[in-house]
Amino acid sequence: MRAAGPLANNRQEAVQVSRKLLEGNKNIALFLDFDGTLVDISAAPDAIDVPAGLPELLALVSERLEGRLAILTGRPIASIDRFLSPFRCIAAGAHGAELRLDPSQSVVLDAPPIASSIIDAAQQAIRPYESVTLEVKRTSIAVHYRLCPEVESPLRRALQDIVADRPEDLVVLGGRKVFEIIPRGASKGGALERILSLPKFEDCCPVAIGDDLTDVTAIEAANRLGGVGLSVGGEYFPADSANFSGPSDLRNWLEKLAKGETS
Repeated sequence: MRAAGPLANNRQEAVQVSRKLLEGNKNIALFLDFDGTLVDISAAPDAIDVPAGLPELLALVSERLEGRLAILTGRPIASIDRFLSPFRCIAAGAHGAELRLDPSQSVVLDAPPIASSIIDAAQQAIRPYESVTLEVKRTSIAVHYRLCPEVESPLRRALQDIVADRPEDLVVLGGRKVFEIIPRGASKGGALERILSLPKFEDCCPVAIGDDLTDVTAIEAANRLGGVGLSVGGEYFPADSANFSGPSDLRNWLEKLAKGETS
């Protein structure tokens, strides 16, 4: 599955997008994924390497955009705050089930907490697989199988059975060597639309950037609302046809955006 809509498909188009937006004096609203987009994917959720200067770079970009920068992530917002400290911004966590619509405010849940019965069932499902790990969030759970990708199919079936056998309104969402059980109505696209309703985002041109299937709803929402979706190369978008070959390429683009450069 590839993102629908007018998704730009190479590096030059990303340059053209930035030039058009900057020279056209449009109000950009930037929506960024975190893992695989701003930072490289790691073997475990807490093992990521945050590049030196990334929090400061995001602060500069946010300042240039007058605060119209948001992180859309599958992680809890508290995790993003820890990795990007002291930078804080508008954010949606757990694929939109957590929201913080003002950097100075607290995180609010837009979905009920994940039931303990779901957590227990998932723990039972992964027991046969030594290298599969379970990450428990407030409204969802993530099952990481990067260290044993061969278990993808049986693991997917086991998690889908958990959802099917219980009355909670949950779905299984696939990503880069991870499956998540999340609230059915949660999505990064929905979070993007919610954030665009804030006064400071009025009449903005949304630019959504991501690397994975979980980012497609945000990319599609940006396209539908008159903006643009840009892709970061990895396991989902091939690096040779994505707008950015990887996170370091995107960070270089953000540095130019912060400086007002268009090349």
